[in-house]
Amino acid sequence: LKLDQTIDADEYLDLSSLSNFRYELLDDIDYVVFTAAVSSPDKCASEYDSCWRINVTGTSDFIRQAINRNCRILFFSSDAVFGDIPGMIYDERSDTKPLTAYGHMKKAVEEQFKKELSFKTIRLSYVVSSRDRFVSYCLNCISNREEAEVFHPFYRNCIIVDDVVDTVVWFSKHWDEYEPPVLNIAGIELVSRVRIA
Repeated sequence: LKLDQTIDADEYLDLSSLSNFRYELLDDIDYVVFTAAVSSPDKCASEYDSCWRINVTGTSDFIRQAINRNCRILFFSSDAVFGDIPGMIYDERSDTKPLTAYGHMKKAVEEQFKKELSFKTIRLSYVVSSRDRFVSYCLNCISNREEAEVFHPFYRNCIIVDDVVDTVVWFSKHWDEYEPPVLNIAGIELVSRVRIA
């Protein structure tokens, strides 16, 4: 069952207005992969209240209803919850001190449900794919023979989308085998945008 605001969704879901959502659709669902969010850090900062309604209020309401219907929730969070210490590779025990509005929003949801046995968080770093925003921009520059503008220094523990998919599938089959409430999904080295370009 795909819940979204797109035409190919099985059911329409608007996290800013859940009053008409039919929660009974979740009654026969065992496992929810929750990826929805306003993920633009700039938008979360400039439109804080409306993004909070989606990323925290609406998200939390949906998750609570799903948990009440015995769904397991795998929540997609971000390494933005850690803040930004240049050169630091974080692990699950690292302090969370978000600096951005987006990081604060993700942490708020994590904190609210971290003691729920049917809620787990995966914290993603930068997921590299041929369709991510930065790689698409670089490929477009190549096609148009334009020089790319690359912000530096900017380092992330990059991973590929296949690693994320493998993790989601693993949790669907082995939920109880991983007891902690959070798992970082990140690469083992810091990679700069210059290197990606």
